[in-house]
Order: sequence, then structure tokens, then C-alpha cells
Amino acid sequence: MGAGQFDNGGRPNHAQQVTSYEGKTLRFNIAPDNDKGLNAWVPNDNPFNTQATQSAVWSTGHRNPQGLAYAVTGGTGKIYSSEHGPYSDDELNIIEKGKNYGHPLVIGLLDNNYDGLAAGVSNDTILPGTWHTTYPLINSEAENAKMIGDSFRQPLISLYPNSHTFLSNLFQKIKGGEKGSDWPSEAPSSIDVYTSSTIPGWKNSLLVTTLKGGKLIRLKLNQNGDKIISDTLNYFKGENRFRDLAISPDGGKIYLAVDSSGVTSGPSKENPQQISYRGCIIELTFIPKPFNDKGKKRHSANDSADSTRDEEK
Repeated sequence: MGAGQFDNGGRPNHAQQVTSYEGKTLRFNIAPDNDKGLNAWVPNDNPFNTQATQSAVWSTGHRNPQGLAYAVTGGTGKIYSSEHGPYSDDELNIIEKGKNYGHPLVIGLLDNNYDGLAAGVSNDTILPGTWHTTYPLINSEAENAKMIGDSFRQPLISLYPNSHTFLSNLFQKIKGGEKGSDWPSEAPSSIDVYTSSTIPGWKNSLLVTTLKGGKLIRLKLNQNGDKIISDTLNYFKGENRFRDLAISPDGGKIYLAVDSSGVTSGPSKENPQQISYRGCIIELTFIPKPFNDKGKKRHSANDSADSTRDEEK
């Protein structure tokens, strides 16, 4: 459950409070157990259960989660999550039992780029603090991580960690009421794990759709599935807001769901009036290179270009 979109900057944030479902990943039974009432839908081994009450909270410290995907990588099951940061540092996380992902005390990687800032800023002088927001001032991300303790987890990757100078200038512009402020981020939406061998080189990759820039991102995982070992690889960029994705069982097709509107939910120049394939499902099919009569791939002067097209079909 989200706890950090821009309209929430004027009220208390509960992402760090385990008694609130806001800013959490929740885990429920898919069928009731023998407990009474609503507790029948809450697993008995959830990390924040007490003798007095059971809690669906599985992890804490989230801002605006968008997608969840489960896959077995490196021999163990993992839950991968995509999440929006405020003005930078969109996150891809591995969700673990009882862990804390930092919001609104640590934004993205533990790199201190939000020191002296906050998880929100406005020009509403009625709101408190330096940045006119009810979000707490982040004096030091490093100190906040120490305060959270051993349960703190950094993301697999941050998309992208803008510099402290860039963010400070951006905050001053927004605080001053400047319209049309923008910042480089991906706004990741859905996430899935490609585990097939159908597309060469894609096995054990995270696939992430974006709302900004309309593209599919691929990030190669290591064998254990707990680290990213590739650059950010972009595919199918266009005037779209991709909301969701699905992979066919054989790995040969990828389906992308496009928003029916180009309107964003926050202050951004990325607010296209026209989007392609509005409200449609796009089917993408991998077409391998043909083989010659000796079972080898045909070669040509355009091999490198053909290889790229193979991946993008």
C-alpha cells in the first residue's frame, strides 16, 4: 500500500509505523485458517503478529509500490517489487519478511543525496518545516539507516540517484512555486521475471514497464537472483504509458498494457497529450533468426542490426 504520492505531503506519513497498513507490503492467506474473524485471513507466521492481534504487514518503509513478481531464482523463491521514488531514486527491491525499505527516512540507495531534504516539498507555506511538508527532514540518510537497524534494506537498483546539488536546486524551484519542474526518472510500473530460455541472453532478467518514456526495461540478474549485473537495457520506447506486463508461458511473447490516459498524478513535464495505442494490449513476439541447411544461423553484413531487431520484435 502506497504512502507517499505528492498529494500526501501535507499529512502524517505512516510508512514507518507497523500498526498502519500504509506504506507496507501486506501478506494474506488465500483461504481462511482456523483463527476467528478477520484473523483467519492473516498468516500465523507474519512478522508483526502479537498475542493481542495479527497483522498483515510483511515489510515496511515503502513509498508508492507499483508491481510485485514472484520467481524462483538461485534455487529460492523471491518477491521482486517496483516502486516510485519522490524526485529521483525509483526502486527495484527484493521484498523480505520483516524488513524495512527506508521511506521516508532513506530515499533509494544509501548515498546521502537527500541529506538536508525530505521525501516531499511544496510551496504551501501553511505546511511546516524548511520544505513545507509534513515529511520529516532528512538530516542524514546514513544516521537514519542506523536508527532503523539491521532490518534496513537498500534497493537492488535505484532509477536514478540524482545528485544532491540537482535535488537541492529542484526543491528550491518547487518551493518557490515554479511550474513545470521535471526530473529524470523512469516511473516503473509493472515488474516480472523472465525465466525462459526462449530469447537468447534474457533468462534470469527483470522486466519492468515505465510510465515515463513508454518503454520496457530489462535488467540481467546474477545466478542467485540477488544482484543486477547489467546496464539498464531499454526496448520499445515510444509515446506510451505502459501500466502492466505479462509473459507467455513459453517466453516467446510479451504483453504490454497501455494506460487509457496520458495524465500523470504529479508535477511533471512528462504529461503527454497524445499517447499511442491508448487503452490497448500490445503483443510483442520474439522471432529468431532463420537457420541454413547446416543448422547454423545465417550471417550477413547486417548481423548486428538483425540481432538488435530480433530482441525488439
